[in-house]
Amino acid sequence: MEGISLSVSVIIRNKNEAAYLPHVFQALNIQEKPALEIIFVDNESTDNSVDIARKYGAKILTLEKNSFTYGKALNMGISQAKGDLCLILSGHSLPMGHNFIRECIKPFANAKIAAARNTYAGKEADIFNWLYPEILDSTTDFNKIIKKGPLGSGCVIRRSVWEQHPFNETVKSAEDKI
Repeated sequence: MEGISLSVSVIIRNKNEAAYLPHVFQALNIQEKPALEIIFVDNESTDNSVDIARKYGAKILTLEKNSFTYGKALNMGISQAKGDLCLILSGHSLPMGHNFIRECIKPFANAKIAAARNTYAGKEADIFNWLYPEILDSTTDFNKIIKKGPLGSGCVIRRSVWEQHPFNETVKSAEDKI
């Protein structure tokens, strides 16, 4: 890839997403910029999610459902990653097109970029924000970072930045609790 020779590890957080996973893995397998590896962090799925991940050659890690937090799942996966960049997806996050990885890592040509959010457009305002993203830095209001910053269902982060600033494992949320 022109100008960007960084390797990419894909981290997939999952709980019972067997209906979507074949599509996610197939989309990852057709990328022009292939992933170095796929790390699958499963939250004790009761469907055949793990079998699907195994079929596609992912490295499988299991996080007990009683100890799940988004931060813990992400930290577990990234701690095993070998890539320069970690592309984070949920088990239902479908990469679109052959150049998804290539497009996701473009911002990292700038060595000052620590993380970038992979957004989707659901309405016109989202499209505008996607085309003209706001730069978030240490002076940005915390609430704006929560609203627009990297998230566990779609972002890329430099592994070297994560090593200095891992995800907070105490933040709780409603997903993956059932």
